[in-house]
Amino acid sequence: GRDLIIHLVRIPPTRQVDYEWADEPRPLKGTAVTIDTAGAKLQSVHSCRPYHFEEPQQVVQSEIQATQADGKTTIEIPPFRYHTMLVIRLEKNNKALPPRDDDATE
Repeated sequence: GRDLIIHLVRIPPTRQVDYEWADEPRPLKGTAVTIDTAGAKLQSVHSCRPYHFEEPQQVVQSEIQATQADGKTTIEIPPFRYHTMLVIRLEKNNKALPPRDDDATE
């Protein structure tokens, strides 16, 4: 399929980083993203973020649910502190998707 990748980045809570005093923000909850997917069939959505301080030191990846209605897809974002990435996989054979530069080689 075709992947749409979205990065969500929060602005740090302070102007300057102080490594002597790490004041982590609370995870941002209740965030959603709505994108225009008119005519495209959604295959899957994954989120991927760095681990939080209190978690095991590994990337946190999960498949998440999305809802499609009236040509729009809404994705509920799992909680994150600074950065999270969404990978949205859309059906490949769809005229509604714009052509890519490498489509001629497929």
